Amino acid sequence: MIIIYSFVIMVALKLGFTKKMRVKVWEMVAWSLVLVFLIWQFVQFFIDLGHSYDKAINQLNTDASKGIATIVSNTLEIAYIVGMISFAIIWYYTYYWKKYQARLKTNPQLQAELDAPFMVTDDWNYVVKEIQTELDCYLIRNQKIYNHQDNPNYQDAKHIRQEAYQAEGDLQEPDEKE
Repeated sequence: MIIIYSFVIMVALKLGFTKKMRVKVWEMVAWSLVLVFLIWQFVQFFIDLGHSYDKAINQLNTDASKGIATIVSNTLEIAYIVGMISFAIIWYYTYYWKKYQARLKTNPQLQAELDAPFMVTDDWNYVVKEIQTELDCYLIRNQKIYNHQDNPNYQDAKHIRQEAYQAEGDLQEPDEKE
């Protein structure tokens, strides 16, 4: 579970840093702290496992049955981890890698279609979204500064925001409440 959560947090951080996902600064800090904690827990697991082995070996002299039980349970934990990693690698190379290579040889167009959603070709939608967000914030600030009085900067920003909303097809135009 630590590995899964770590990967999810790393992807969220990457998307936040590259501005592909809207993330607040405090969320980035919190996720970074959680990621450090998870990595620390992962390392601590293996350190504790090593200490447990050491304790079990020392316990063999006083209580052999408890020492053997601890050694066997620790060995099973390591065997499970190694087994799952080995299974994933073997499965990838014996099943998916062969299919991938065959698809590249027989049908490269299909592979290009499958890869297309994961390729960033043009990030105009994200740029427009950032422009819209900044303009929305500016319009609120402008109204507070000028006490809800109409002014040329407000009209210019409103016009540019309207153009930005028209340039982006996926976003709905906001309700005009002004």
